[in-house]
Amino acid sequence: MKPEQIFEHEPVSQESEEKPGDNIVPYTEEYKDRVEKFYAVLRDESKKGEITDSPDMETIPENFWVATNEADEVIGTVGLDYAGNDIGYVKKMFVQTQMRGRGIGERLLGSSVECAKQKGYKKIFLAAMPKNTRAQKFYKKNGFKKAGKPATDTIIFNEGAVFFEMELE
Repeated sequence: MKPEQIFEHEPVSQESEEKPGDNIVPYTEEYKDRVEKFYAVLRDESKKGEITDSPDMETIPENFWVATNEADEVIGTVGLDYAGNDIGYVKKMFVQTQMRGRGIGERLLGSSVECAKQKGYKKIFLAAMPKNTRAQKFYKKNGFKKAGKPATDTIIFNEGAVFFEMELE
């Protein structure tokens, strides 16, 4: 089943410095090449240890969204997988470096949070690289709390990852 068939609500639109043309849409195969290009640019730009080899097309989550600009280029992604026990795992949360601070990350993250609530998840978690302090601040600002490593056998984490979780109502 494709993500757009599972995701029943409109993407989250929050008050932000949204620029005309910036959209959050469910992933479809038509975005595959653009997402691959986006991930290649991220890998090339990463010199601070913020991104490892995690941006890839090998494991697109069942629920996956892309942020696009006016030219329909991918400028961000986020995914949500099921980790078991009514817990969701937010992954592949990336925003193009020059597009950060414009509310795109909040809207992407909001899409995954809303989807998790619709699915009845009790909690969601995510992981950040230790050197990526900007992302860690972003997650805290958006309602996540630092947590220990989740008890799951279904997900392999990068060495030294910092974990965050959010209880859902």
